[in-house]
Amino acid sequence: MTTTETPLMAATRRGQEAYWQFWTDVMHRFFGMFPIRDGKPSGTTDAEAPSVPTAEKVVDDAFDCADAMLDIQRAYFKGMLAVNKSVSTSAAWMPQGEEKATTS
Repeated sequence: MTTTETPLMAATRRGQEAYWQFWTDVMHRFFGMFPIRDGKPSGTTDAEAPSVPTAEKVVDDAFDCADAMLDIQRAYFKGMLAVNKSVSTSAAWMPQGEEKATTS
């Protein structure tokens, strides 16, 4: 299946690529200042230093969290729609009831 990339999608992709390159450069410079080896500060034993999660684990955890938040928001807004539908259905009857009360 072939998809045509819209200008917005192309701009988003270029922006992500530029940001990724910028972030990679920043991280290499920043972590290059510290003596870290195998996810632990050098000069410490395995028992002394906790391990650092991999970048892949951090990304997976962040997206899992965002996914869970979106599920919560979806349920919330579906509930809001249900309440709105119920209220709007009830409100449709209110003017008719008020007119009858004032004309009697």
